[in-house]
Amino acid sequence: MKSQTRIFLIFFMIILCIGADRLTKEIVRSDLTGAKPLTLLQGMLTLDYVENKGGVFTLEGLLPEMWRGKIATMGVAVLLGLGILFLMIANGLRFLTVLGLSLFLGGSLSNLFDRIAFGGVVDFVKFGLVGLRPYIFNLADVEIGIGITIAIFSIAINFVKAGHSKFIERV
Repeated sequence: MKSQTRIFLIFFMIILCIGADRLTKEIVRSDLTGAKPLTLLQGMLTLDYVENKGGVFTLEGLLPEMWRGKIATMGVAVLLGLGILFLMIANGLRFLTVLGLSLFLGGSLSNLFDRIAFGGVVDFVKFGLVGLRPYIFNLADVEIGIGITIAIFSIAINFVKAGHSKFIERV
């Protein structure tokens, strides 16, 4: 992939991800704040306004107190910046790898924006099967998950094409 094409794809996808996530969160803030949750699919899917102040999957709460908040946020910002820099300068990356990692970075940056601007992330989709703890997420989380899946799939295909199928069989 040409350098200019790669850089365009990176920034187009990041801006698209952030824009779509910001739009959905603004709709949720205006329409679901204080409203009764909307339950669908016999309770398996619920739309509700939830503020997540505990980091991804609420894992920030597992960190020592001194690492929570600003230090963790700054660390994430640095890692995301390094991720963008890597994508911009890494030659030889395939389209799907760049696409997947750009989706991951776009979703991550949008959630990071929420943490910095609002002190937490707005989640609004609750999905859970009966008897299991529901998973609560937003569009940025979906972008992150799809991005990681695409990137892993692309990297696995590249390994197989390069003759490293024994590596894939072991994993």
